[in-house]
Amino acid sequence: MTQDPSDAKATKDLQLSVRGALRSRREGDKKDAEAELSDSVGHSDDDDEASFDARMRRQILNRHKELVNLPSKQKMQNDILKRQLEKCLKASPSWKM
Repeated sequence: MTQDPSDAKATKDLQLSVRGALRSRREGDKKDAEAELSDSVGHSDDDDEASFDARMRRQILNRHKELVNLPSKQKMQNDILKRQLEKCLKASPSWKM
């Protein structure tokens, strides 16, 4: 089964777009992990209760912010991928589900 060159290009564009979205998500996760690590490294003054409490509070608030923002970020990425898929389906009627 051979594909029309425009269908092949649309497929390739969709694949590249999905790969880019996945790569950016992984890079974001890596940056978040590095930030958490930098927050916890170099704090040998855990004996100072106020410093420890402040650091823990900050980590909890950061994690809460991540969890609150996660659904909207995922929804945005899903909407982008959905629009691109619909565009490809319109360009190639033989792909209809």
